[in-house]
Amino acid sequence: METLLGEPFLEWKIKKMSAITRSSSVRAGPEAAETSTPVPNMRRCASEPTNLWNAPWEALDDEISSIFSDLRSQSAETIEEELAKEHRYAKAGCVRRAFPERSLALLVTLALEIPVAFIITGGSQGLKQLVGPDRYTLLMAFLPLTSAISGNVGLQCSSLTTRAISHGSCDKTTYCSWMRLEVATAGLLSIATGFAVALLALVWTWVQFPGPDIGFALTVGVSQAFSIIVAGITGSIAPVIFSFIFHGDAGKWAGPMETAVQDVAGAFGVVYIAQLIMMACVKLGLSPAA
Repeated sequence: METLLGEPFLEWKIKKMSAITRSSSVRAGPEAAETSTPVPNMRRCASEPTNLWNAPWEALDDEISSIFSDLRSQSAETIEEELAKEHRYAKAGCVRRAFPERSLALLVTLALEIPVAFIITGGSQGLKQLVGPDRYTLLMAFLPLTSAISGNVGLQCSSLTTRAISHGSCDKTTYCSWMRLEVATAGLLSIATGFAVALLALVWTWVQFPGPDIGFALTVGVSQAFSIIVAGITGSIAPVIFSFIFHGDAGKWAGPMETAVQDVAGAFGVVYIAQLIMMACVKLGLSPAA
């Protein structure tokens, strides 16, 4: 492929990426080379009856290794291809920039957001009858706040995981422990943020209604905590999943997909989980019945 941005810049870019790859190998040490095992040849596995069961798992393991390798370092062809894409995008007008890929990602997000409308319209009638129209309206007002906070947590996890993989702090062998730590971190964030949102809801009901509604505040806080935990899980696996599916175009899809997932989780938490909690709070006398 002919270089679009000049040979000196491309040579500098390739040398830089090669230096990063070599430095990652040096940090791994000679022990990594001694303990690494080569992946068996797929044709040999397919020809041996005893290894037919292992062949798909070995292929999956090889694919996962290539995903982490692609996120950590890029080959010369990949660098040239990405530079060509960036150059074409810089030269394109607004129509070519909008269509087809960016618009397609938004249309997929629209399709994924449809369940949110079904959740709110189909599952919230019982909740509205339970808490009354005023508290129901206030509860729906907290839905965009819940989705925004959980979406922020998801994007944080996704960006930090991508950076850890690209800088060598996380690889295939340490990814599970990395994900456990990220989910545990999201759990701590869910407790702190859920408490803050619950306190806000308590003060809000104190001002708007005759007295503070502890059950309402508890409902909003638990819904927020649930959304943040889901965001921590999806955000940690998003870089690997989108790299596996879209192979290098994850930047155009990760953000919209993360937003859609968090909206669905937030709507589910605010409607269905809230309904269960509010029913219990009404029975316990923590919230007034409609």
